[in-house]
Amino acid sequence: MLLIVRNIRLYRGKRRRGDASLIFKKKGGAMQSIIKRIGLAIFFLTAIVVANAELLPVEDFTDKQEAASIDGTIPNGMLGGFWDTEYENTGNITTRTEDGSMTLRITAHSSGTLYRGAGISNLSNPIDNTETGVLFFRFKVGSGTAPLRDYLGMHSLIDSDFLTTATCRAAYVNAGFGLSCPEGSPTFDVTTTDGVTVLKSGLVRDQWYNTWIVADNATNAFDLFINPAAGPGGDAELPTPSDAAGQGIPFGAPTDQPLVGPIFVKPADLPVIVSANVFIDDIYWDGDGGLELKTKAARNPVPAHRQTQVPLDQALSWEAPNDPNIAQVLGYDLFLGTDQNDVLTGEPSVLAVADTTDTFYEPMSIFAYDTEYFWRVETRVRMDDPNQTLLTTPGAVWSFTAMTALPVLTQQPVNVIASPGQTAEFSVAVESVKPVSFQWYKSDDRANDTFEDDVAIADADGPTLLLTNVSAGDEGFYYCRVSNPSVAYSEVAALGIKRELAHWTLNKSDYDAVNELYLDAAGGYHAAVSVTGSTPVFVEGAADPVIEGAVAFDPNTRGVVGLLNPSEFTDQMTLSAWVKWDGGPLGEFGNVILQKGQTWETLMWTWKLRQTGDGRAGVRFYNNFGYSAQTDNLIESDVWTHICATWDGIAARVYINAALAATDTTGALGPDTLGNLLITGTADDDFPGAIDDIRIYNTAFDLVEIAYLYVDVSGMSVCLDPDDPILQIYDFNNDCVVNLADVAEMASHWLTCLAVPDCIERP
Repeated sequence: MLLIVRNIRLYRGKRRRGDASLIFKKKGGAMQSIIKRIGLAIFFLTAIVVANAELLPVEDFTDKQEAASIDGTIPNGMLGGFWDTEYENTGNITTRTEDGSMTLRITAHSSGTLYRGAGISNLSNPIDNTETGVLFFRFKVGSGTAPLRDYLGMHSLIDSDFLTTATCRAAYVNAGFGLSCPEGSPTFDVTTTDGVTVLKSGLVRDQWYNTWIVADNATNAFDLFINPAAGPGGDAELPTPSDAAGQGIPFGAPTDQPLVGPIFVKPADLPVIVSANVFIDDIYWDGDGGLELKTKAARNPVPAHRQTQVPLDQALSWEAPNDPNIAQVLGYDLFLGTDQNDVLTGEPSVLAVADTTDTFYEPMSIFAYDTEYFWRVETRVRMDDPNQTLLTTPGAVWSFTAMTALPVLTQQPVNVIASPGQTAEFSVAVESVKPVSFQWYKSDDRANDTFEDDVAIADADGPTLLLTNVSAGDEGFYYCRVSNPSVAYSEVAALGIKRELAHWTLNKSDYDAVNELYLDAAGGYHAAVSVTGSTPVFVEGAADPVIEGAVAFDPNTRGVVGLLNPSEFTDQMTLSAWVKWDGGPLGEFGNVILQKGQTWETLMWTWKLRQTGDGRAGVRFYNNFGYSAQTDNLIESDVWTHICATWDGIAARVYINAALAATDTTGALGPDTLGNLLITGTADDDFPGAIDDIRIYNTAFDLVEIAYLYVDVSGMSVCLDPDDPILQIYDFNNDCVVNLADVAEMASHWLTCLAVPDCIERP
């Protein structure tokens, strides 16, 4: 053990790069120790020896095997937690030896269309929403010419399966950054997660980088430091002020929850393009301490760097340098203007004050509305050394934006679902430095900046829009234009009118043989036969039953419907159909009942018979974006069965004969909102059997409504909840009703007694 201890490297007052040092500030005291493990055998011994270290190891992969999945494993550091990955079984998220160290490799799927990622959750020292904390790690972008679109940072997800197709996206990286470059570029940029701001450019492939994210979870802002690393597998290092890629960067996804671990995701934001590999190593974490850099420059600006909505009469202030080797601060020059380059180069025209010893400045005139200002404080100091060295530190360029004259919307309109004849209401609330006026618009899309298709609503000139006696003609998107006279636009809200959108009876009497259309009895969404000149085969249906009341589809007679997106205005839908499976084999990826979109990579959803077993088949509602509501094998062959699927904006549910059979809440609908809606599939996935009475609604039905869809056709009653505790106790004859029949059943057994010795004598 003593030999092992000698190999442990503890860093106290570690030699600094440049003139900066770093203190890990933590509640209850400070300690300047950074540790790195020399193999798993000494890793936990290190933790014992330096139990008070601030920046603690989380994972270095030294205990992992080559090309192994880390999904569900516990990181080998001091803070516990667990790894979760998205689709590690494809080999896209696995460990790999890179540059002599075991690392995590994050690879895109070969199709370029699937979402991938890895992350750690539930670290034992999270960054609470009143705290500041630090994440350190190293990353490298692999060599080659592939484009890049990854997001790295901190997250607040705590579910055991927190990484899915739906969450491997920038929107789930709370404090973090993006990596971006086009195909063929030898360099890449570090950007904000929305891609709007480039934080650092010119980084090169096949080079390791040290990364520090210092997250202030109380203010939803973070500082980012990045510098080149010698390689992976080393000790955590210290940044200098010059390593700052950004300060006061707003969280990409603000949160009031604790930050619980690191996240590294590779979304499919570059359709059908395989993005470059990214490698991760040497992850450290401090859940309740920030970094304080020792510097010879002015620091901690007020207003904070990149602060917005700054008052027009704001005074500027800063703190003096904190390098202990400074003997005296001799003075400051302050540069202030609206041109960043002039401030950076110190043009005389932007010199606001020279040779001052004050650490504040009150401008002679107020700032202008909606204007971004840049400022820099140049510091002159005398050092405490034998030569009494005089130094001038230029200082970083800080920025802020003065308060807006634009109206600020503090309440946005929300989506409304209304029944015909009801009143729909949309409202906004506004803060403004000047009087405002309002104008409401109706749009055909979810955009407030495509004015060519938008119509100003007459007399809709207040903060609230009331639409009375609504009908399907009012369905659409609404937003408000607010002006003072500067203009701001509200978010777009949808109005959906609750109704049956489509009903294909699939009776021969409802087939237009001349135009080759399956007629829609509800909304006029007639379904065209997929191959002109093909004649459908009509068979006995489930509804009524009608002798020729259903269709035995084939690839040529499947129905094709354009311009029908059931959830367009409501973010909800219900699909209903009667199916009669012929017992034949299913396709490799199942057989379509209904589908929105034609290409797997982008379709909104598909609804299929998906697997078989024991002579029965299952039903699955799913897509490429995380949803997979898969039932057990409940569909009997050669029997009409009612199936129903609902989506309420979050949960996808599948019902069989009015009984809930599957639920999934982990996905999102696909993007192909303009794709055709298909009744059954192609030669590879057309329905084996017959389909009858297809209905589509634009709301998610509850269990009672679904039961009536079943009862209206089958004529059979259905028990909504056979496991109801009242029924379990009092429904003696199991008919789902507690009534006199149950009393009679109980009376027929009155005084039945099997008690010994009360009723049964000794033999």
